[in-house]
This record gives sequence, structure tokens and C-alpha cells, in this order.
Amino acid sequence: MGKGHSFQSRTAWPGLVTELKSPAPSDSASTSPTWCSAGYAATGPGRAGTRFPNDPEFTANPVNADGHSTTVSGVGEFVHATALPAMDPDLIARAIVRFAAGYDVAAEVTTAGATVGRDAAIIVPPKDGWVVVDWPRFATYADRAGGRLSAEFGVVASSIDIYDSDLWCHIAYDAGCPVDHFASDPREVVADPAQLPEARRRWQGDADVLGDLFDRPPATIAPYFVNPYTFTFRLFRRFLAPHDGKAFPDDHSPLEDTWVVTDFWRRLGIPYPDAPAEDWPSYPAVVFSGTFPPEASHD
Repeated sequence: MGKGHSFQSRTAWPGLVTELKSPAPSDSASTSPTWCSAGYAATGPGRAGTRFPNDPEFTANPVNADGHSTTVSGVGEFVHATALPAMDPDLIARAIVRFAAGYDVAAEVTTAGATVGRDAAIIVPPKDGWVVVDWPRFATYADRAGGRLSAEFGVVASSIDIYDSDLWCHIAYDAGCPVDHFASDPREVVADPAQLPEARRRWQGDADVLGDLFDRPPATIAPYFVNPYTFTFRLFRRFLAPHDGKAFPDDHSPLEDTWVVTDFWRRLGIPYPDAPAEDWPSYPAVVFSGTFPPEASHD
């Protein structure tokens, strides 16, 4: 996919966010949490899927020294993951089942070992205070699901995307309300060029907002909020990426590499599950039977 490609199925800019409270989590299938009315799907045609062997392409995907799979036959990476504060993974799994039921999609809780080659979300157990949900490879609904989980549990959440190795995106939620957005190439989040100025404003990222939300120094977050495909970045690269193309010397990836999203997550205190642990077959997982409708992806 070239840099000029647009997400044709993206929803244009949602309305103003309304701050609403969500009820306490419940296992009741009838639970319908009150959550923010704006913008769960403004991140395009699902990506998602990490290096877990439930991905049918896992055995075909070689991995580099950092544990990241490389591209196959010219196809880039598609990744989507949501991080939530540490909690019982089974609670998250049941909440995902309820989310699917809201769109008449059958889902069942199982273990990762039973999901090889199937459309499934895998819940990586808590590490360093965070649980990570690894969504299916082309989960168009993943960002909305991340927002719904944030609302149901009344917690902060962080959703990241890599689309075809061309760009990465981030949405931060607070009790279900999207409070910050970033896209490394705003041109990719609109179908109509007339919307580009608004896209640049909306998806520029705010390090101060994230610093407050995640209790991290904004100065360690701001360097990632650049568009590496611009003339300005290329012209001032040695100042914007002073450490051999990286934001910080200990980063794994340069700013032009979409995998820099894992370094960004690390600055928020969230560990990205690079490679599956030996006990990955026992991780909780949710298998989906059926297809989510378009309205699961767009408001």
C-alpha cells in the first residue's frame, strides 16, 4: 500500500465527546454500559494480530532480532492491541463476549492453544501492571471494542494499530471516552483530502494529556508524535530523531519504522508482548464465529 492510499471505510470526525459515567462491570449478558458517544471507529479497516501462533501466517512469518515478524509476499504488518490496567483476564474475556453479542456475533471463551488458525482475541496475562488484548489480524471492530472495555471497567486504556507497515495509530481512552488520538501519517485517516487539515489537528497527539493520564513525563512521549513522511521531518531529522533515527538511544526502532509504537508504549509504561511465552497456549482467548457488521466499526 502506497503512502497515498486512504482508508476509504474510515468514518469522518466524530462529534464532541460527552463525559459519561459507566456502571460497575457485570457478567450479565444484559449489561449495557453507558459509554462515550463519540468516535470508537475512526481508525480504519481493522488490522490486528501479533506474533501469536493463532495467526494462520505465523509459521510463514520469519521474525527479526526483536521478535517482530517480517512482511510476507509484499504484505505489510497488521497489528492491533489494547492495553488495560492489570485485572483478571477472564473478566476481560467475558466482556469481549458481551461486546460481540451486541452485534449478534457468537463468541466463546477458550484458551489460546485452541485458537490456532481461528478468528480470536488473545488476552495476555498481566505484566508490569498491564493486560494486553491481542485482537484478530483484520479486526475492523478492535478500536471500538477497546473503548467499550475501557467504559465497562471504568479504566484508562490504550489502543495501538499498525496498518500495512505504513503508519501507526494510537487512541487513549478514559472510562470509555477517547481523550487523545495520534496517527503517524494523517493522510491515511481520511478519504476526502478536504478533511486533511482537521485530520492533522485531531490526530496530532497531545503529550501533556497522555502524561497526565499515564503519570509519565510528557517530554518522554512528545518525540514520538511526528510524521516521518514529511519534508520537514526529513529536513530536520537529525534534530527530531537525534539518536540514529530514534527518539531515544534505548529505543528498538527508528521513528520511520511503524514498530516504534512499541517504544512509545514502553514510555507509557506498557510492555508490548513481543513474542509468545512458552505458556501461551493457556492464555485466555475469545473465539468469534461470524462477521462483525460495518456498524461495529463506525459510528
